Amino acid sequence: MKCSNSQLDSILKEVGEFGRYQRYLTLLIIFATVINFFSMVIYVFETIPVNHRCKISECDNETNEYNPNWLVYAVPFKNEKPSRCLQFQHIKNASCESDDFNNTVYETCNTYVYQTIEKSIMHDFNLHCDDNIKLLTMVGTVNGIGKLIGLPIAGFLSDRYGRKTVLICGTVTSGIFAIVRSFSTSYTFFIVFEFLESVFVAGILASAYVLGSEFVGPKKRALIATIQFSSFAIGSVILGSVAWLIQSWRVLLRVLYIFYLVIVTYYWLLPESVRWLLAKKRQEEAVKTLRKIAKVNKRTITEGALENLLNTNDSGNTNSLTLRDLFKSATLTIRCAISSFCWMSTIFVFYGLSITSTTLSGNRYFDFILTSAIEIPAHATACLIINKLGRKPCVAGALTLSSVSSIAFIVLPIDTYWIRLLIYLTSKFGITMTVSGLYIITNEMFPTSMRQTLLSICSMFGRIGNVLAPQLFLLMEIWKQFPLVLFATLTGISALLTLFLPETKGAILPDTIEQAEDIGKKDK
Repeated sequence: MKCSNSQLDSILKEVGEFGRYQRYLTLLIIFATVINFFSMVIYVFETIPVNHRCKISECDNETNEYNPNWLVYAVPFKNEKPSRCLQFQHIKNASCESDDFNNTVYETCNTYVYQTIEKSIMHDFNLHCDDNIKLLTMVGTVNGIGKLIGLPIAGFLSDRYGRKTVLICGTVTSGIFAIVRSFSTSYTFFIVFEFLESVFVAGILASAYVLGSEFVGPKKRALIATIQFSSFAIGSVILGSVAWLIQSWRVLLRVLYIFYLVIVTYYWLLPESVRWLLAKKRQEEAVKTLRKIAKVNKRTITEGALENLLNTNDSGNTNSLTLRDLFKSATLTIRCAISSFCWMSTIFVFYGLSITSTTLSGNRYFDFILTSAIEIPAHATACLIINKLGRKPCVAGALTLSSVSSIAFIVLPIDTYWIRLLIYLTSKFGITMTVSGLYIITNEMFPTSMRQTLLSICSMFGRIGNVLAPQLFLLMEIWKQFPLVLFATLTGISALLTLFLPETKGAILPDTIEQAEDIGKKDK
C-alpha cells in the first residue's frame, strides 16, 4: 500500500502543485520570512562600535570635529587612529599646541567625540573603550544562545501543536519583546530581552519553511525553498537600508518590529499544514483544506483519491515515531550527525561573512547590503542546480566554492577594494547556495512526524555557529584574516561529509523510518 504522502502528492497534482492558493500561501510566508529575518542579525546595528575619542574640553568647540589638526598633540594615536579613551595630560588651559600637553602622562576620560552620528547601545549604556568591546560582541552571542535553546523547543511544539501555531505565537511574542527592549534603561535589561526574543523567534523560519513546502508537490519544493530563502536576503537588505536611513538602534527596533504584530492576522489567513493534520489524525480538517485549495485553484478532487488518502493514513503509524526510534536506525543517525555538523559550519560561515562584511570598507551599511543582496542570485542558482543535478551536488559544490574563495581572499596579494570584495562575495554566494540545499535535503530525508523536530535539531547545531560568529571580531584583533581561515577549513570538511548523504531529488516525503532509509537507494 502506498504511504499517505504519496496519496497526498497525487491529490496536490490534481488540485495544482503550485496553483492560485499555493501562490497566496507563499505570499503570506514571504512576508513572515522577510520580517522575521530582521531578528537574525539586527544586533549588528544595535551594537555598532562607533569610533570615538576623548573630548578635550579646553580645545573642542561646538562642532566637535572628530580629527582636528591639534588632536595629535592631545591624544595618543595607534595605526593612524586616535585612542578611544586615553588623552595626554593638559598642562595649560588656553591653547591646544604641542607644548600644552604632556605626552608622557596618560589620563582616562568620560566624555567623548564621535566620528559619525550613529547611535548604538555603546552610547546609551556607556560601553566605550576597548575593554567593553566584549560586551558588545556578547549581544550577538546571547542572541545565538537564545536560538540554540529555542530551536528544539520550537520543533517539539511545532510537531505537537502545529506549524501555524508556532509561527504566529513566536512572531508576535518576539515582536513584543523587541519593542520592550527598545526602551531598555540598562545593559542588563537590554541583554535579558535580547535573549527572550531570540528564544521565541528561534523556530519561526523553520516552521515557515516546512509549512510552505508541505503544501506543494515534489517538483515545486525547490522553487518554494528558493522563494523563501530569497526572502531572507530581502529582509536583510531592508534591515541594512532602514538602519542606514535611521542610524539609531531604539528607533530601528520600533520601526521594524511593529510589523511582527501584524502576524496575529494569520490566525484567520493561514491554513495549518495538511500533512501535519493527517499525521495527527485530523482528517476532517485536512479534507476541508484540500477542498478549499481545489476550489480556489478551480480544480476538482476525485472522491476515490480522498478515500485512498484517509485509508492509508488510518493504517499508518507515523504518529507514534519518537527520537528513540530514529536513533535505532544507524542510517538515519549518521545522516543526522553529518547534517548537524554541516549545519553548524554553514551557519557559522554564513553569519560570519555577513557580520564581518561591515569591516570591509568605510561604509558598513553598503557592504552589509551588498553582501546580503548577493544571496538572491545565489538562491536562484541553487534552485537551478538542485532541479537539474540534484541536492547533493549543489551542496557539495557550493561548499567547495566558498572554501576556495575564502582561501583566495587570504593568499592573493590584491589590495584593490572591488576585487577583494568580489572574492568575498563569491564566498558568500557559495555558502548561501549551501543553505538552500541543506534546508531541502534535511527536510526531505526524515519521516513526517519528526521532520520539523529533526530540522530544528540540525538547525540547533547551526546555531552553535551563530553563537560563535559574533566573537569573530575579537579574533580579528589577533589577525584580520583569522575568520577566513576558519571559513575555508569548515566548508572544506563539510563538502567531503556531504558526499555521504543521500540524493533526495524527486523523492516522496517519507512517512516511516523504513521509507526514510530507502531514500537514495537505487531500485534493483
